[in-house]
Amino acid sequence: MLRKFSRALIFCASVSIGAGAQAGTTSIGEVYEIIDPGSSASSVGDRVDATTMLFRNDDGMGMTFNTRDLRRNAPFTTWWVVFNEPQNCQDPCACNFPDVFDPAQADAAQTSVFWASGRVTDKFGQGVFHAQARFNELPDGEDQVLFGPGLVNPDAEVHLVTRTHGRLKHRRGKREAQLTEFNGACAPDCFDTQVSVHRSPSCQIP
Repeated sequence: MLRKFSRALIFCASVSIGAGAQAGTTSIGEVYEIIDPGSSASSVGDRVDATTMLFRNDDGMGMTFNTRDLRRNAPFTTWWVVFNEPQNCQDPCACNFPDVFDPAQADAAQTSVFWASGRVTDKFGQGVFHAQARFNELPDGEDQVLFGPGLVNPDAEVHLVTRTHGRLKHRRGKREAQLTEFNGACAPDCFDTQVSVHRSPSCQIP
């Protein structure tokens, strides 16, 4: 799911927000196309005129993925890719492809990939996705957790990924699967389309 990212391509701003028990930080991330998804040649392409927001607080994290340039009137899911120990990534504090797919690296970084949300885009190919991830909790639906412990570190590095599920199927069970499962009712037409990166707010490069 995750692709190789260049530090020069990623912008992430962090600001303080809120007060009291709900105080936290919000980061704003740019969105990029994924080129040649599903192969060793996968990479980040052009920037999409879209943004994501990641809010961190004492309960966990919330996100909004407001995007465009997707297939029109089509089902998409979004996925959390969480690096709980980003200082242990192959490129410390700038986690990447090997930290997902190399078992030793994924274990070192405590990487976890799990479902965030799903929806059908509008007639212009736009969609707004919202999701929350609580500490030490994972979704319990079928095909919603790829691997890992979920979110356990409040300062984790987080990558948000959109995934297409082909043409919308109108049978109720099929449509629900397209919005809630990694390969829901779409094989072999499922693939990742866009990504946004939120670096750890406190990760220190050794």
